Amino acid sequence: MDKLNINLKNSRESIRHVDHKAGNIFFSLNMDGLILAKQGSKTAISDIEMFENKNAINVESLELEFPYIEVPPKVETAYVKAKNTKIMESVRLISAGKSLLTGKEYHKLNISIPPEEWQKVESLFENFGKGGSGWKGWLTSEPVKVQKLLRLKPTNEHDDDIKQFEEAITMLETAKQR
Repeated sequence: MDKLNINLKNSRESIRHVDHKAGNIFFSLNMDGLILAKQGSKTAISDIEMFENKNAINVESLELEFPYIEVPPKVETAYVKAKNTKIMESVRLISAGKSLLTGKEYHKLNISIPPEEWQKVESLFENFGKGGSGWKGWLTSEPVKVQKLLRLKPTNEHDDDIKQFEEAITMLETAKQR
């Protein structure tokens, strides 16, 4: 395929391109949320790394003068959005237990969430600090509201998944003992 056709194909698939002295470099994202940098028929795949206070990706496989290239803002925005979407697909509320003072049932997030998502629900959480009472960190007594605002799978559905997983482990352990 000639260089013009390769550049045309790369430009159709790209989010953005930069003019480089070695030729145009086209940026896109792959299914794993990594950044693809294409220059001609060569491709580099990388996560964003911080170099000299700039977001950059490793492009050694493109055989350019320097091993890293700065990521254009539009590509960085698409990358962050894809990463955050992937994080939010894994977020669940898990039970932290029942308060001995109020009887309220408390829940916590299983992983940290992106700041823009946290802003939506921060007011629904209480900070229990570093513990003392056995609980620590940010907990909520309003899991349904949190689930709606973050568009999470309902906690009881997740609990059913855990029960099924625990039952499967029990069955495997029982089978091993026979």
